Amino acid sequence: VSKQLSLKIVPASAGVTISNVAATSIISSGAVIAWTTDKAANSQVEYGPTASYGSSAGISSAQTTSHRVTITGLNPGTTYNYRAVSSISGYTARSSNYSFKTLDVQPQVSPLAVTTNSLSGGISNQTYSQTLTAAGGKTPYFWSLSQGILPPGLQLSPAGQISGKPTSPGVLTFTIKVEDSSVPKLTITKQLSISVTGILGAQTCPGKLYTGTNLCQARQMNCSASTCSQYVPAINQYAGGAASANLLKAIMIKESACRVGVQSNSNPPSCGLMQLKPSTANIYRNRCGIESAVNITCDWLKSPANASASICIAAEYVRALAQTSCGSSTRNLAAGYNGGSGACNQSQDCNGQTSCDGSPVKRWECLYDNPEHTVCNEGYDETRDYATKVLYCYNNPGF
Repeated sequence: VSKQLSLKIVPASAGVTISNVAATSIISSGAVIAWTTDKAANSQVEYGPTASYGSSAGISSAQTTSHRVTITGLNPGTTYNYRAVSSISGYTARSSNYSFKTLDVQPQVSPLAVTTNSLSGGISNQTYSQTLTAAGGKTPYFWSLSQGILPPGLQLSPAGQISGKPTSPGVLTFTIKVEDSSVPKLTITKQLSISVTGILGAQTCPGKLYTGTNLCQARQMNCSASTCSQYVPAINQYAGGAASANLLKAIMIKESACRVGVQSNSNPPSCGLMQLKPSTANIYRNRCGIESAVNITCDWLKSPANASASICIAAEYVRALAQTSCGSSTRNLAAGYNGGSGACNQSQDCNGQTSCDGSPVKRWECLYDNPEHTVCNEGYDETRDYATKVLYCYNNPGF
């Protein structure tokens, strides 16, 4: 049996060569097939789930040497075989078989958001730990610092945990960034801050008042009374320097709730609107135009006729305290007003510990009465209550 066949020999100059075949821009439903030819030719791609293909795209008579054919309508997460086809007059070239896999369909994700709105404060040289939280996007999340720095001694892990032992008091503001696991990734930033106070909040004196209380923070109280507003003109008249109007208001409301006839049970007593001891009032009377012949007594301080003068004396006393170790700090001025200027001296019993502003702990702040911390300092319990509440009313004046 015989059969006649024919073979057509094409000169190299008449053929076309395909090279640099690649699948690009792959998504869940399609891809772009690109290749080059050594001569201008048309473009076509044969493709399908097997090497038998079964589908084609991009049949075009346009002649080019740089070819790009877009395939659409594919199934997500599926492997496809393909080959490039280019023709010139009388000759068709086909590339080798290649394959690519379409992307899986990404679930619809909600916008990424940082859900941590604020961070708790820390105490110098005490263990700190707080975990940042986010919502939306795709977990897991990856956290980093975008701007600023954390308080010295603290670190941020990729898992979003801020931890360590802060070494210095102060407030630091910084910007954190969170990145999710979506494709493409979602990112968002948020500005937060951490306030680190001195060692005060960590002190303990078992069973005693103010154990564990952070003396750097204001303690809430009622900062107004119905009789207070009548004294505002005098307060504004005598306020100045360290004796600001807000501080005089805060002292008045804490001392007497704006009642002029109040007298304490202490010995000697504190009297009147600003709860001054007569001995203290007599020291500063000349600065307020009160004649030396006048001997200020408790009854004198409790007289409504002398209310304005007692405000003047209190303002002078505060300004004098500012020249002592109490300085210009509202907390310390309040402590000095209540416990005397010695309350603001550096504590030898809390030596080496730091206050809110990084300075050494004052006598009124230290909970101990000996360096071994076996005896509790109860003498300044009232001052600790007083200073933190005056600080609150200084920041939140009620009249």
